[in-house]
Amino acid sequence: MTPCEERGYKVGDLFLVIAIIGIYPSIPKGSLVKLSDDDGTHAPFFSKEGENYRYCLSIDWVVPATPENRIEFLLTDSVETE
Repeated sequence: MTPCEERGYKVGDLFLVIAIIGIYPSIPKGSLVKLSDDDGTHAPFFSKEGENYRYCLSIDWVVPATPENRIEFLLTDSVETE
């Protein structure tokens, strides 16, 4: 099983970025990204809507996007993680 599969993540799932990623200034904390390729590593490829570029992000830097945690982030600039 890949690290994504262990967490129940699937290609096409949407995620909320919960970390500041200095090497990717175009993906600020709070961005929505989609898992585009589960390559079996702890840092698979994600993409942003409307972009052709793929970003290699640690799965520790994202959480599955839900309406609740998106609102929580907008109100508090943070998201509760389990």
